[in-house]
Amino acid sequence: MKFGIASEEKDWFVLVSTIGSRGPSSFIFEPVLAEAPVSGKEIKRYRKELGLTIREFGLLFDLSPFTVQKIEAQKQTGREILKRLMIYMRFPEVAMYEIKRNGRKIHSNALKKVIRKTKKQESSNRHIPV
Repeated sequence: MKFGIASEEKDWFVLVSTIGSRGPSSFIFEPVLAEAPVSGKEIKRYRKELGLTIREFGLLFDLSPFTVQKIEAQKQTGREILKRLMIYMRFPEVAMYEIKRNGRKIHSNALKKVIRKTKKQESSNRHIPV
């Protein structure tokens, strides 16, 4: 009940106007997750949509190929890694930052392809409130 609003409040306008009235800040509204944020199947689908091998995906997102394999096989239980991957999936602009930061680690043709696909995801997500 911080800021005088109930934790169950769903109306984004109430949330933003209440918190925004306290001055400039940076905040993210995120549900409390009882389960893993994303599944290994979703991660694999995302990697394949980007046209990346396990090795390339790991290099771009600072994961070992072994970790990517474990995630995709649903044997990885590290919630922090899964949360980070969920953010990349939901916010392509964040994924793009990582891709550009680590892009020199993969072949330039693969990099061009993944940048093009991620930009397409960015443009299709602009009108969708998260």
